[in-house]
Amino acid sequence: MNEYDYLKFRINEIVNSTDKKKRKLVLYPFGKQGMQIKQILNWQYGIEEAFIIDDGLYHLNSSIKPLEYLKNIDTSQYIFVITSDNLKYWDEIRSNIRKYVKNENIIDMYSFKPLTYSNVRTASLELAAREVYDKNIGGGMCRSGSVSGKFCITY
Repeated sequence: MNEYDYLKFRINEIVNSTDKKKRKLVLYPFGKQGMQIKQILNWQYGIEEAFIIDDGLYHLNSSIKPLEYLKNIDTSQYIFVITSDNLKYWDEIRSNIRKYVKNENIIDMYSFKPLTYSNVRTASLELAAREVYDKNIGGGMCRSGSVSGKFCITY
């Protein structure tokens, strides 16, 4: 599956979700993937976004808003679509939007951060640790078994 097909698949999930049909979509940020997502939403589904957020572009285009714009609106009326998989800004993008928007109003098109480890065992542990952290699950993680590389999550 190429990236465009992946985006179409993920957008189809958004469009078919009845809860999310009731609210307007906001795209954040507006880089390469944001433009592709906008194109698919607009052209294939006829869905226009309410607005776009991008701190780097808002001063060039009046229809693009800065992130601080969210202070002045009721964010519960919108679904915010995170459109970036840029590893360099991964954490910053997600933590910045969560300052203004509850998790239930966020759809992350690239919810899994690309792995930083090439070792399969370490990468598996990294994925599990991220899931625990992202979902605020209490407890801890440990690695058991030095040969098999298995791990467990303790609560």
